[in-house]
Amino acid sequence: MNLSEVFKSGELYPLKVIDLKSIEKDQYYLLQTEVGTKILLPYKLYANYGFEKGSTIQCRLDKINCNGRLFFEPMHPFYKVGQAYHFTIEGEEILSEGLDKVWTLKDTFGNSIKIPAIENSMLKVGDKVSCYLKSIKKSHLYFIPEVYLSLNYNTDSLHQFLISGIYTDVDEYYILKHSITLEKIVLKSGKYEGYGFKVGDLVRCRCIKSTSFPHYIFEPEHPQFNIGWHYFFSVTLIEDYLLDEIQQVISLIDKRGNKAKLLLVKRQDYVVGQNVSCKLVDIRSGKLIIEPEND
Repeated sequence: MNLSEVFKSGELYPLKVIDLKSIEKDQYYLLQTEVGTKILLPYKLYANYGFEKGSTIQCRLDKINCNGRLFFEPMHPFYKVGQAYHFTIEGEEILSEGLDKVWTLKDTFGNSIKIPAIENSMLKVGDKVSCYLKSIKKSHLYFIPEVYLSLNYNTDSLHQFLISGIYTDVDEYYILKHSITLEKIVLKSGKYEGYGFKVGDLVRCRCIKSTSFPHYIFEPEHPQFNIGWHYFFSVTLIEDYLLDEIQQVISLIDKRGNKAKLLLVKRQDYVVGQNVSCKLVDIRSGKLIIEPEND
């Protein structure tokens, strides 16, 4: 069965809770789609969701990877992406790594949530702040202050940000402060390891309008690559797939260790070790999006 013909990323699907299984030292919910596909969800991430054996839950399909594996995110029992909620500021932390501070909030289950504090705000610990839920990933809630939704940016221009701090929640993030509006955004540091970012740097970013929520996101300029230019890569792996229209996936690496993938509709006669000239068509979340030079 070609799962990409049955399931579409971003859509909601009913999944039945079949069982709670133990695999080695961890527990997982075993879920099943309407076409019989089995899905495992880590119990520790969703223990507060109240799943019961035999019940049916709504889940959003986040993605289908190149191996055809489905990644679902169950709907949160209290919070909905795209809505705003009021929280009490439980704590304020000055970041030792940089110039900024973060606020700590608590969700309905008592879990801590960290958000960058609003610039020049008079709010303090004990006050209420309205936050907009951008996304939910692996049960983790990603909020931004609602005030930032009113800011607008020209998506055709580059914008300058100061890396004003680093904070760690589930992952480590850079805090970037817009040089004019002072709005703060966050970038997951693991996606930009090769960029050489450090606190105090000025970074130019392209503005990209998100399609999933009414807020702008930004992509920093790559220190080594320019969109529209051609670059040489060496083939490291060749894999055949049948997912949507993708027939072949070619893994590549350049002389500086930058990795990329070619997603090909038609199979081509590449060999491991071959040098390939490719056009860089975009960069998203630090990943190079390329196509063969002759396309």
